[in-house]
Amino acid sequence: MTRPNITKGPWAANVDTVWTGSSPHLMTCFPLHNEQSRANAQAIAALPDLLAALEKALSLLECANDHQREAGRLEYDTQTSRDALTKAGYSFP
Repeated sequence: MTRPNITKGPWAANVDTVWTGSSPHLMTCFPLHNEQSRANAQAIAALPDLLAALEKALSLLECANDHQREAGRLEYDTQTSRDALTKAGYSFP
């Protein structure tokens, strides 16, 4: 799996602005100063952590699938995780 070249985390949200340690002002969510823009900024700030968690979960599912295949059992669905990571800019061989 190849990771996209996103700004390294951690990211943080302050009202409706997303901040990082390496790039102080990453982005602002519009319209300004309403509940939805604050929620969007908070969700976007979680992106590096969410991607890392999804990478780990996908790796664990793929490992479990190797064991499931050996035992002749039904495999776990990994396509949904792969689709989400691909949408975020990841690529798979």
